[in-house]
Amino acid sequence: MYKLNDIFENLNKQLKELTSYQEIKKYNSVKEAVENAYKEVNKWNQVDEAIVVFSDLKNSTGISFDKQKRTITKLLEYLNKPFIEIHQKFGAEFIDIKGDGGLAIYSKDKFISSLLASITVKTFYAKYIQEKVKKNIK
Repeated sequence: MYKLNDIFENLNKQLKELTSYQEIKKYNSVKEAVENAYKEVNKWNQVDEAIVVFSDLKNSTGISFDKQKRTITKLLEYLNKPFIEIHQKFGAEFIDIKGDGGLAIYSKDKFISSLLASITVKTFYAKYIQEKVKKNIK
């Protein structure tokens, strides 16, 4: 039988031990936080206000079936390249890609740019990418 209270207490203790020696450094912009992200170990970077844009290609999970690894890699590059390029043009300070999903982070003062980038990505994918993904799933 699981003793949930004991498990919770143990996890809570481990979390306190893990975070007790870590410093949280506050930054005014995402760019500043990203520039300093890899300089020190055991330091968390905090930005009070930021805009996060997430994108995940609809119905793309079926793409990997019956495809070779090299084909999937090329297809994901094709799918993700527009996301990266559009967010770069609109000034995202951090962009990350995992599989068919993308994440772009903007400082709070770039809310209009982030909105325009999001609309541009959605429009581009709807117009040029979505139909090709549907064909590849079949």
